[in-house]
Amino acid sequence: MASAEESAVGSKPLYLRMKEYLLSRVQRGEWRPGETLPSENLLAGEYDVSVGTVRKAIEEFLDQNDNPFQR
Repeated sequence: MASAEESAVGSKPLYLRMKEYLLSRVQRGEWRPGETLPSENLLAGEYDVSVGTVRKAIEEFLDQNDNPFQR
């Protein structure tokens, strides 16, 4: 049986989960403000999701976090 946390994560839209992955990479210091983010195609391949999912995740990430990253 899935835990409540696992159920909550699984019920989130994929682009929101992808946005959280992006944020975690920033928090770990993998990407720094002012850097160019990896391409949508590269991220889509890395996470095995569609380019559209990555695009929406990046848009949400940049809009909600006000980070000075380049696309």
